[in-house]
Amino acid sequence: MPKIKGYKCTTCDAYHATWYGRCPQCNTWGSLEEEKEATHSLDSHSHTSQKSSDVHPLQGRPDTSEVRWTSRMQEFDQVLGGGAVPGSTILIGGEPGIGKSTLMLQYASTLDVPVWYITGEEILARIQHRAQRLNITTDSVSVICDTHIIPILLALEEVHKAVIVIDSIQTMHLDDHRSTGGSIAQLRHIAQALVDFSRTHQICTFIVSHITKDGTIAGPKQIEHLVDTVLMFEHGDADLRYIRAIKNRFGATDELGVFTLSEQGIQTIPDISQLFQIHRPESKPIPPGTISVPIFEGSRVFVIEIQALTVTSHVSAHRVYSDKIDMRRIARIAAVVEKHTGFSFSDQDIYINVAGGITIHDVGSDLALALSLYSARTGIPLPHRCCAVGELSLAGEIRPVSLLKKRLKAAQDAGYTFCLAPEGPSSKSKAKQDQETPYTVVDSLDSAFKVISESSDKSHTE
Repeated sequence: MPKIKGYKCTTCDAYHATWYGRCPQCNTWGSLEEEKEATHSLDSHSHTSQKSSDVHPLQGRPDTSEVRWTSRMQEFDQVLGGGAVPGSTILIGGEPGIGKSTLMLQYASTLDVPVWYITGEEILARIQHRAQRLNITTDSVSVICDTHIIPILLALEEVHKAVIVIDSIQTMHLDDHRSTGGSIAQLRHIAQALVDFSRTHQICTFIVSHITKDGTIAGPKQIEHLVDTVLMFEHGDADLRYIRAIKNRFGATDELGVFTLSEQGIQTIPDISQLFQIHRPESKPIPPGTISVPIFEGSRVFVIEIQALTVTSHVSAHRVYSDKIDMRRIARIAAVVEKHTGFSFSDQDIYINVAGGITIHDVGSDLALALSLYSARTGIPLPHRCCAVGELSLAGEIRPVSLLKKRLKAAQDAGYTFCLAPEGPSSKSKAKQDQETPYTVVDSLDSAFKVISESSDKSHTE
């Protein structure tokens, strides 16, 4: 094949047949340079000297002896799926200043394998000062302060079965690439080099990367497909921090770890089950719009309180305020509630709050959100120790949710005595009186509102 002449972007490595002032791929101005030898042929004789790839049958005997390196941070091991896997690459992203460096230094100090902490952001004295502040006294952690990835990998050439922390990948640089450090092209090549190095030397590599609040920086998103695990470090209420696994080849996706940030660093919370609930005395009335829902995060169930507030809007169009539940989903559920109750939400501003500041994606929270909006709009408080779980259709039907028994068991263990849920596979009556997980079966939004109204009238009578 003849050589292809074109233009290559020094920022994102994209090829273009014609020159542009701004790269159409990454929108960077003045980044296209003429590429005189952009060959993409497999017919070149230079390939004949290379070793061919190994071919293996699919019906082979798999190696089930998976090794994991556990730490003394059990909550972090939970997010990883049980511990770090040798040969894997883990990307951990978060906003600047959220505590990623503190977390990784503490985690490194709790491992029983050698750790090389590589930083391109701080000098050695600052790392040592942080270690003293966190009372880290281990001798198994070594520090390399450098930004050139090739000298770093050469220094670690003899290292096997260890953990490497890259903090952060935006500061690393490949000298043989003309693009600037932190660009898309640099991040891709560096990430690929780290992945290959980890697999060859059976090293678990943690790659720290910065993102903005909306996750728009190209770095983490451009290398997610290269790594084995992607963790997102998120803010919660006050000093709470969440680590969410959004990709994991060695564990459950959407696993959630809960931590708190203090002067002593990142700390685990002894009783997570009480974190997302507000305990009120039985004599105190429940505020309208308040209800709890058992949701799944990875392999665990959390019972979380949802609070709704509706107030008359003073502008022509009503607004929805929520940063922990998708606002489009709230608007859709409000429309279904309006259809089945006749209470208008079109002239109401809607505010939704989630206790603990955790982000909810589970569709099983639809029913609880609908009851919360109904209670806030009507001013009718929901019963004490009340929770609800179920997916809501546009027709007002309550659809079944996965792992219902585990959800209800978690709610019962948390002290909830009144629960609404869709009919399970073995349910044959409107009242499911299973000794382990008692709950009231509802099949539609209308039946849920009826149960709530009857319970409210009964409480007022008493």
